[in-house]
Amino acid sequence: MQVEVIDTPSDFEGVKDAWDALFARDPDAHCFLSWIWMAHWFERAGAWSVLAVRQKTDGRYIAFLPLRRRTDFSEELGFSTSLLMGGAYFAVYTGFLCDPQEEEAAISALAEALCLAPWRQLDFHDVFMSSRRIELLFRHLLQRGYAIDKVVRPRHVTDNGDRIDHDVYAYVDLPQDFETYLATSLGSRTRQDVRRALRDLDDPVNDLRVTEADADTIDTHLAFFNDLWGKQWMAGQPKYATWLLECARHMLPNSFRAGVLRVFALWQGGRPLAVHIYLIDEARRQFVCFLVSRDLSFRKPSPGLLLHACVIRQAIAEGFISYDLGTGDFAYKFRLGAGRRIIERFRILSPVNDDLERVLDNASLSAVQKQVETFLKSGDIAKAGLGLRQARQRWPGETAFREQAERLEALKRHASDFANASARHRAGHLDAAEREYRNILSLVPRHFGAMHQLGLVCLQRGEAHVARDWIRQALDIRPDSVPALCNYANALMALKDFPAAIKTYDRALSIDPAHAASLFGRGGLLKSIGRFDEALRDFRALLSHQPSHPGAVAACAALVEQVVATQRSEEPAMAVEPGPA
Repeated sequence: MQVEVIDTPSDFEGVKDAWDALFARDPDAHCFLSWIWMAHWFERAGAWSVLAVRQKTDGRYIAFLPLRRRTDFSEELGFSTSLLMGGAYFAVYTGFLCDPQEEEAAISALAEALCLAPWRQLDFHDVFMSSRRIELLFRHLLQRGYAIDKVVRPRHVTDNGDRIDHDVYAYVDLPQDFETYLATSLGSRTRQDVRRALRDLDDPVNDLRVTEADADTIDTHLAFFNDLWGKQWMAGQPKYATWLLECARHMLPNSFRAGVLRVFALWQGGRPLAVHIYLIDEARRQFVCFLVSRDLSFRKPSPGLLLHACVIRQAIAEGFISYDLGTGDFAYKFRLGAGRRIIERFRILSPVNDDLERVLDNASLSAVQKQVETFLKSGDIAKAGLGLRQARQRWPGETAFREQAERLEALKRHASDFANASARHRAGHLDAAEREYRNILSLVPRHFGAMHQLGLVCLQRGEAHVARDWIRQALDIRPDSVPALCNYANALMALKDFPAAIKTYDRALSIDPAHAASLFGRGGLLKSIGRFDEALRDFRALLSHQPSHPGAVAACAALVEQVVATQRSEEPAMAVEPGPA
């Protein structure tokens, strides 16, 4: 066997015919492994490569393993290369293509190639293929000293309190006609709900209609999807929502033009109520429900149920045999008659190795330079020092690292300046401390400590607006700094932005539930707005960690008296029995 590494668009274009042929004969292939999907995904996936196994005798390709590469940093190990499955994390499923007649030889060759490549961790996530193939690959890696751990996905808690298991993937086997589907796949109540929803669709009084996007309307349909999806998720998960929409804007139009994407929408008049996006595998007759969005304010008929029913009816009419509902054991999927399959996530770790060439890919040079630069600009001496030691060992002739090392030495000198400024600050010399913090920032513009402490100086002077802005900039550098989050909340409280302040205290306490200043600050704010029971819980929690905290002791005692007095005032007055006449 011969293994090639494909890592340029032109080389990937060169194996298109071989890829398509292998895709057609691999029973474990799925639409997220099609050449056209991967080609468009690689355009925005960052660093990627494909391990291609071919026969030496006839040159025929018998396996393709698409991968992504990421440069990671940990405070314990420093820099290392991590591998991800090629479709991660936009695709519903990942995996690799393999000739079913050559599984043993092909997977053995892939395992050998992985062992020769430099990486510390491989995220083997969302792989949809036979357990036989997975076990074969894992056996080869375990024999070579690699460790394989299951990744436990955090449960997703819905607004209704359901704890969703994302190791469960749902799918519906479609019969030959829609009436059979209604009669055999649905429970009686769901069957009634679907029939009622379809009657509502047909009733002109409701002004409901379902459309499928064509070449003239695809842009409109996708724009409505983006709008509805953003409204649904942007407030709660802004980073994830922004990332997904950026991926969608690239992938969905390209997939539609390639003929592998279909989009359906439910409307009331000119108002879009729901948009469902599907990947289509014509050869395997599969409809894969990829992305959905809906108007959360519209309740009856249920937009999701109605649109799923319409698309399932359409899929059955066109002879499709599977309707895939993707990850998560949401109750509605099983109301639609879904079965379930388990797809677990695994983390593969390379044997412990101090040889950087075995764990840090040469192609990571640029990423390492950028990350060290980030550490230097934020004034993080420890991380910059560890990163530079590794970088100069891995790339001893790289001049950029010598220049960064000189700046690190200057940073170390500034560390004593910061210590002096902090000492003046603690002594109450605010003007002198401010001058020194600003001097540090003139030399190290993203020095986290100087930004944070300068914000605190402003807060102590009563300049809450300025304090908020400085601390917010510091949090851009270290978003999980509990002291900075607490002081940001203090600034918001001073500005009377109580909801934002409570949310920020909540964030700080989610990271460190025992953080005294955050418990005291949130308790005081809750007390000031009349939420006495919640305030009392915070002060008691603080006292459980610091029993002699003077502010909490006094606040707790005062609150107990206030709560008792409030309860007494709310008791009904006792009836007075009349005396004798």
